[in-house]
Amino acid sequence: FFSYKPRVATKIEKLKGDDAIERIKELSPLHNSFLTSANNYFENKLHEEKIRNSYIKCFRESKKYKETEIYVQAKILYAVEGEKYGRNSLSHKGKQTVILGLEDVLVKLSLDEMESYDQIFELTKSGYVIATLYVKLRPHLIPFLEFLASKFELIVFCKGSEFYCKPVLDFLESEQQYFAHHLYSDYVLFENQNFSVKYYDFLITRERTLANTIIIDSTVESYCLNLYNGVPVAPFVEDSDAELIYLAKYLDHLGGAEDIKETLTSSMRKCSLLK
Repeated sequence: FFSYKPRVATKIEKLKGDDAIERIKELSPLHNSFLTSANNYFENKLHEEKIRNSYIKCFRESKKYKETEIYVQAKILYAVEGEKYGRNSLSHKGKQTVILGLEDVLVKLSLDEMESYDQIFELTKSGYVIATLYVKLRPHLIPFLEFLASKFELIVFCKGSEFYCKPVLDFLESEQQYFAHHLYSDYVLFENQNFSVKYYDFLITRERTLANTIIIDSTVESYCLNLYNGVPVAPFVEDSDAELIYLAKYLDHLGGAEDIKETLTSSMRKCSLLK
């Protein structure tokens, strides 16, 4: 049995509906270069050498992953998971889906002490404190989530276990007001020190198709099995980070596409990643 206890009584600012949209507008520079950069967010990322190389590597290795026994067993084991993680709210009907990574995308987590943090949790097992978790929220996170939740169905996919990540998600949304589902490391198929390869196929249903699903993560490898639906985000490192503002604008722009997968594929061709 595990539990957790917050050590810092931090309150998260709550924004609702139009307030979040106005905050995103306030935070966004009005000059044309910002708007152009935000609307071309994905193509700009594809020109970065590290990301480009990761895509090239994943195009080559994704086929190998899909031939492994682990992948074959996952398709069998999780064949009925789509029902468990189906659309559970009428408010999501007709909306496109954004699947967000947690670690290094929305927050920074550490079991080592941080110089600055927004919350600390004591993680306990059988009544004993076994770890202290430090949490730092990415700048503009709450208006970002409020903004996206008003337009998309949101799902959060953690590479860590429920023991490690559930306290963070409870801290972010006490009433599960942002995310339709919380996914944990149970659905990570392959892992090493640098990245985790996540399994997304069970989330694809009749209502939630590949054509209307976007995957956001800080490593291309995490969505290696679904490259045509992924958008990479810079890892959260600096406190002056404005990545979520650019991403919010881009997703708002991308959300107007009839087929998101085809739009992202077209950008890959444009940047010479696909022939």
